[in-house]
Amino acid sequence: MTKLTEKEVIKAFIKRYAFRSSYKFFVPNCYYLPDNEADIFCIKPSLFTTEYEIKLTKADFFNDAKKQVIYEGMSEQKYSLLQNGKLEPNYFTYIIQEGIVDISDVPDFAGVYEAYESKAGILFRCVRKPKRLHGNKITSEQLIKHLSKMAYRYMDTLR
Repeated sequence: MTKLTEKEVIKAFIKRYAFRSSYKFFVPNCYYLPDNEADIFCIKPSLFTTEYEIKLTKADFFNDAKKQVIYEGMSEQKYSLLQNGKLEPNYFTYIIQEGIVDISDVPDFAGVYEAYESKAGILFRCVRKPKRLHGNKITSEQLIKHLSKMAYRYMDTLR
């Protein structure tokens, strides 16, 4: 098994799904909470959002399960907040390197894509679709904030 990098996986995922999905915007490395970064944050025309979290090692995956974030001034477990529909994304999906964890280790609410290498490059296999966490759309203020982040990321690539 080849060691993939997060940057390679982000590029390959966006490249493979940018024109073949219902997403309009892909924002890599997007903070939607001061202490929580989505590896890829996607926005649909409906203003529903999906957070993709990339995990390339077993240790990184299991550390994520313990992650605490500051929500309304208190430290709370990210999984609990997601499961209870309190965080911004409508959907949450892991992109994991093939073979690092068993699907039973992934929380029921999360979708799963397995990333693997082939002669065609990095490919993705959908193992499980995510459950909808809540039905709230992002606000126009949140949309502008995310699109600004996307523009800054793009400007960084031009340097």
